[in-house]
Amino acid sequence: MPLLNTLEQKFGRLAISNIVRVIAALQFINWFLLRISPGFGSKLIFDPSLILQGEIWRLVSYVVLPGGTSIIWLLTISFMWMINDGLEQAWGSFRLNLYVFFGMFCMVVGGFIWPMQSTGWVLWATLLFAFAVYFPDQEILLFFILPIKIKWLALMSAAGLGFVFISVPGAMRMNILFSLLNFLITFGPGFIQQMKHRGEVADRRRRFESAKSDVAYFHKCHVCGKTEIDDATLDFRITASGDEICDACRTAKTLK
Repeated sequence: MPLLNTLEQKFGRLAISNIVRVIAALQFINWFLLRISPGFGSKLIFDPSLILQGEIWRLVSYVVLPGGTSIIWLLTISFMWMINDGLEQAWGSFRLNLYVFFGMFCMVVGGFIWPMQSTGWVLWATLLFAFAVYFPDQEILLFFILPIKIKWLALMSAAGLGFVFISVPGAMRMNILFSLLNFLITFGPGFIQQMKHRGEVADRRRRFESAKSDVAYFHKCHVCGKTEIDDATLDFRITASGDEICDACRTAKTLK
């Protein structure tokens, strides 16, 4: 996109290299701090009411807050290192920075329009979805044991997100949807174009198949209606009445 290219030329040097790794490293540290002091998380969570009271660090601190203190979440944090490398390879540091910061911006705006406390778990989901678009067949060892392709992991995460979406109140649904805007804006037009292209291909295929059925034929059996296009092995003869009959019908008629 011309605008992104222009912005990258002017501000690309300001991009934070390995930004997802940086956030993952901070989450890794905070994971241990939460294990030691569970109440520590309350100082980092996104809370619109407290932000308006002057705790402005909450505008960004929620991103470095792990979604939990279980070992599973610790494995999720380590997985983000691979996501960082893949997306930097696909986009470069500047565009990955834009994706992350725009996602944070959407979460903040959504959090103020539909006030609620939250962490950065939806941002992590959008990073996983973006990685799956570019590297759907990349395999990882889930829990260091089960091999699974990224596309299936992304679908599982999307299903979990969908379950949360339908099970929460309406305001929280809007908050989640708004927090997904960075992914929807980045990949939505491409998905729509892809679906449109598939529809056009399917339409051309239908027209091609229809055209095939309308191809002119030289012989047609007046009994069964088959032509040499339907069965190239058929042999046609002309009856005394001037009609054509295929050998299969002629044989059947003789047997009668």
